[in-house]
Amino acid sequence: MGECGHSGHSSEPHLHFQLQDRADFYTAISLPIKFRNFERLKNDTQACVELGFIEKDQMVHNVNTCFSGITETVDFIKPKISDLVWNTFVLFFMVLGIFVVVVRIIEFILNIL
Repeated sequence: MGECGHSGHSSEPHLHFQLQDRADFYTAISLPIKFRNFERLKNDTQACVELGFIEKDQMVHNVNTCFSGITETVDFIKPKISDLVWNTFVLFFMVLGIFVVVVRIIEFILNIL
């Protein structure tokens, strides 16, 4: 679990968490998380969901029971090789950029001395 603290502007307490298929954050794939018995409101449409998913910009709250019969499923999307190649490309240039910044800082410090 994460540490408690204030990480930015928020109007109420909230929790951030992520379920992923492996421990390494950079190579992990986020997995969908199902919730049971909740009401959600999005775009003025309210629904009671027995088993389903919460999406961005939905207001939700827990209910003890829900008899709507709404049960949602999701298909796991297997990443493509092109996604792996692109993410490796992006990671390489991020690391290269960090390396260049560190070298410039060392160069600056050595010039001052």
